[in-house]
Amino acid sequence: NRRDMCHYMKKHQIPYLTHEEMKRPLKNIVSALKMIHGAGYLHNDVQPTSLLVERKNGSQSFKIKLGGFAKVMPQEFAAQVKESPASNLYRAPEVHAGEPRSPASDVWSLGVTLYVMSTGRFPFKSKHAILNNPVNWTANDVDHLSTKFI
Repeated sequence: NRRDMCHYMKKHQIPYLTHEEMKRPLKNIVSALKMIHGAGYLHNDVQPTSLLVERKNGSQSFKIKLGGFAKVMPQEFAAQVKESPASNLYRAPEVHAGEPRSPASDVWSLGVTLYVMSTGRFPFKSKHAILNNPVNWTANDVDHLSTKFI
């Protein structure tokens, strides 16, 4: 049974994932991005809807894998494409500013994805906030994340 992470969390009424639930999938997702980037490509759509959840029938455990490969493109073409397929709040500041994407853009999107999955909300509320104040975390946000991941 395979669904995307966004659907899975809504269906099972999971507000956020715990450190233990995120640790192993994070390694897999980072490894997949490293492989894509190492081959000279960009994913361009890292967000919860691009993460596939695989759960065996009757089991409480699940696996998370990176999917959404329809928007993958060679890095050398990234400068020619002005729009990003990623949803607005997952896009990196340089993408919002109309600059070329790079592997760092995928990493930014992964960071936002992990923040959303671990807190249940976005770190900022608009494209304007991303461009003008991308790190808009409160002390409570940092404490919450550090207790889960450090």
